[in-house]
Amino acid sequence: MEELERTDNVSTLSEELLLIMETIPDPLLPLTNGPINPSWDRWFEGPQDAKGCRCQIL
Repeated sequence: MEELERTDNVSTLSEELLLIMETIPDPLLPLTNGPINPSWDRWFEGPQDAKGCRCQIL
């Protein structure tokens, strides 16, 4: 942050900082390639056929 205050071209430095931050994984977040519980997918995908959806919006 101190370097940002001393730099005239902040946009270039910000882009470099974002690139560095995006390449380093967050140690507090677990690394997963998919859902931990495969049955959770059904809550986010929606019904596979039109007959499967029986919900009505009031």
